[in-house]
Amino acid sequence: MLKTVLSWAVMTKLLDKNPLRRFATPKEESPRRPVLWAEQFAAVREKAMSNTAELFVCLLWFTGDGAASVRQLRWEDVDLEDTSVRRRADVDKIGYEHRNPLDAELVPLLTQARALADLIRRHVDLPMSTQQQRTDDAR
Repeated sequence: MLKTVLSWAVMTKLLDKNPLRRFATPKEESPRRPVLWAEQFAAVREKAMSNTAELFVCLLWFTGDGAASVRQLRWEDVDLEDTSVRRRADVDKIGYEHRNPLDAELVPLLTQARALADLIRRHVDLPMSTQQQRTDDAR
């Protein structure tokens, strides 16, 4: 931090040169992230308050992804026939689109969740998007 302040002082002409510029800034190690053990996973899954919570916990466990990655999944990213999940480049941490296989235990959970989502979509009158409204108005 001192090196940054002295660099600013040089930039604003308060100092002629930064006496710390020849010293390298120490790098911080990546933080250690907590690991969920199999027994802990089983306990959390058992206590899940809903099918959605169970699916979320299972996606975390079986894909190894973080919560943010799982929350950004869309149904179009999940291929139940090919049993794979697509990671879109726009949401991937390193901007790389790729496919990962789905664990066999996830497939029935995802199949059930998709069937429920389709059922809700068919029976609940969801508001149309602006694009759909324009298309319908043009007819």
